[in-house]
Formats: sequence, structure tokens, C-alpha cells
Amino acid sequence: MRRMASLKDRIAVLEKTIHISPVRLIFEDGSRQELRGRRNFMLGLLRAAQRDEDQLSDEQREQLQLIRNAVGSEESGGARLVEAVQVMLAAKDLVAEAKASECEKASELLQ
Repeated sequence: MRRMASLKDRIAVLEKTIHISPVRLIFEDGSRQELRGRRNFMLGLLRAAQRDEDQLSDEQREQLQLIRNAVGSEESGGARLVEAVQVMLAAKDLVAEAKASECEKASELLQ
């Protein structure tokens, strides 16, 4: 009976690790931080990068900020989803800046 429970415990641990695909972020100072999530969690972050801040969970906000600050990454299978998320975040920032600039110009015209 004990051997069976031990085997089930081992299988449970293996099942948990199979679905985790770590992404290592590299920062300017050379430090590294690992992001972990269930399979395809980076696709979820890519979708989250398109949403407004108030629609994100605290965990997503934190992960996206880490990705924004990273200068490189190591992803399993040579994936480049971190770069895709960074591009999405940069585009969102540019759109926000353009909107702010347009509002500023409109405000100046009204004065």
C-alpha cells in the first residue's frame, strides 16, 4: 500500500512539472528571473498585454512589468514570445503617448 501511495505521489509531481514551461528573463544588470506558468501561459500574457491596466490581475501586471524591463530571455524550444509581448507593450505605450499628445494639442487650441 505504501509503495502505491509513493508511486501516485511521484506521478502527481511529474504531471505538475510537465505542464510548467519556465521562461528566464535577463535584465540589464545581468540578473535573471524566472517566470513560470501552465503550458501556454505566455500566450495569456500576450493577450493581457493588449488589455487596459484595470483589467489585469496583480500577477499579470507584475509579470508584464518584468517582461517590459527585460533585455533578453531564454524560452523553451527557442520561442520568442517575450519579444512579442514587449512589442505589444511598446505599441500600447506609443498609442497612449499619441493620445496624450493629441489631447494636449486640443487643449492648447481651446485656450
